Amino acid sequence: YKDLGSGEARLYIVDIEAGVDGSWTTGDYWKINTGVGDTADRNGLTTPAIADIDGNGTVDRVYAGDLRGNMWVFDLSNNSGNSWDVAYSSGSTPTPQFTAPAGQTITAKPVVARHPTVPNSTNSGNSPNLMVFFGTGQYLADSDQSTSGMQSYYGVWDEGSKGLTRANLIEQT
Repeated sequence: YKDLGSGEARLYIVDIEAGVDGSWTTGDYWKINTGVGDTADRNGLTTPAIADIDGNGTVDRVYAGDLRGNMWVFDLSNNSGNSWDVAYSSGSTPTPQFTAPAGQTITAKPVVARHPTVPNSTNSGNSPNLMVFFGTGQYLADSDQSTSGMQSYYGVWDEGSKGLTRANLIEQT
């Protein structure tokens, strides 16, 4: 968080075996930019959660929240790292799967699980059919000790929709 670079939230992926030679070059790592954040109001991603949707032992999707209350989904299902990107977009602009109300930052790693009641089927049109669970709030700076804004815990179904907000969810008690 609060880097000294562009201020944009980015996912970094490192090929550990490529760095064995002691030199990091293009192709040894990838940066996927959300485009959200700037030098005046810096952003950052939470610790990511990974998902192997097809069960082949490799990561297909990555989920990470940011300081702006966005839950991002990254698509790593292609064999080529050059094709990895934010899973959802509006035109060429990356779009989060979900955005919490203002003041609800996401600073903890999300939990990802298969949907408990909807069967997983490639023909169902609900792929990837994963639930993403996460809470909001932060305790990172001294000023956080006196913050009393309402925070929430969310369970969002990733079935291919983007740009979701609280209005798209059903409250549970």
